[in-house]
Amino acid sequence: MIRDMIKQVLEVEQEMRAILNEAGELGKQVRGQAETEARALPREARERAAAEAERLLAATRQQAEEERQKVLAEAEAQAARLRGAAEERVEAAVGFVLAQVARAEG
Repeated sequence: MIRDMIKQVLEVEQEMRAILNEAGELGKQVRGQAETEARALPREARERAAAEAERLLAATRQQAEEERQKVLAEAEAQAARLRGAAEERVEAAVGFVLAQVARAEG
């Protein structure tokens, strides 16, 4: 009977050691996983920041291109108006010169 009790105590002790070993291994795994995830956080943060910077850069480029197109269209419209005004003045000047020549000949 005492032998059975000692045997049971030894078995329980052996089970406890196995449980402690398993808990220690699990603790190492959890710690390793936590460290890996902790190292990944800065990388993920950098990746998110880079993606956001790229998005902002693309939006800024788009906005700059739209503004460039607007300025270009305004400049072309103004050039067309100036060209039209210059053509009218040239026609008036030619008409004046022709009238002067006709009067001088006449």
